[in-house]
Amino acid sequence: MKTWSEPFECSRARQYLRADNPEESEYLKLVCECAEIPADRVISWARRRYQAEQTVDHSVECASGTGAFPAE
Repeated sequence: MKTWSEPFECSRARQYLRADNPEESEYLKLVCECAEIPADRVISWARRRYQAEQTVDHSVECASGTGAFPAE
C-alpha cells in the first residue's frame, strides 16, 4: 500500500483556505475583500474540496517544547 504525503506548505495553505484558525480566518476574509471575492464561498469550497482529515501537519511533534518558528 502506497502512503501519501504532501509538502507542509500545501497542508498549511489548505488549512488557511478552510479557515481552520479564527485569526487566519480574519486574514483570509480581508484578502478576499481586497480581491472582491466572497470569502464565505472560498471557505465553503475549500471545506468541501479539502476535508480536514486529508491534511496532516508534518512539522509538529507531540510534547515538543519548541515553537513552530525558532527565534533568530
